[in-house]
Amino acid sequence: MLRFLNDGYDVICISDATTRHRIGDYQGMATKEAYESLLRRFPRHLVECPARMQADPFVLGEANARNALVVSNDLFRDFSHKFGWIEADPARSVRVATVRDHYYIDEARFPIPADVHSLARRLGAMLSQIGRCP
Repeated sequence: MLRFLNDGYDVICISDATTRHRIGDYQGMATKEAYESLLRRFPRHLVECPARMQADPFVLGEANARNALVVSNDLFRDFSHKFGWIEADPARSVRVATVRDHYYIDEARFPIPADVHSLARRLGAMLSQIGRCP
């Protein structure tokens, strides 16, 4: 996220309201505290979906309002009737996967720990292709 901010992108990472609890349960208190610290340090860029609100429509509403790219493995099929761009403009959704020791962003493959500059260049190229470059 910091690399993208430094490159001039207006990044917003939206997590589910339960994230802090799941992180604590599965990753330990140090990770939970680091996550909470990031929430405090970057409140404009790292946001939790409000409690008792579904994350998907919150994420899609923000993306819709900002004409933004969505990086998620969710296909959002249940929301394509409300947000027509989900099907009409599939380039706005980028899929990410982790397989053993590599990240996959669409077809691109990056070793873990990933070279952040390579990831930033790849996403920057994707943004340029769809006209969303800073």
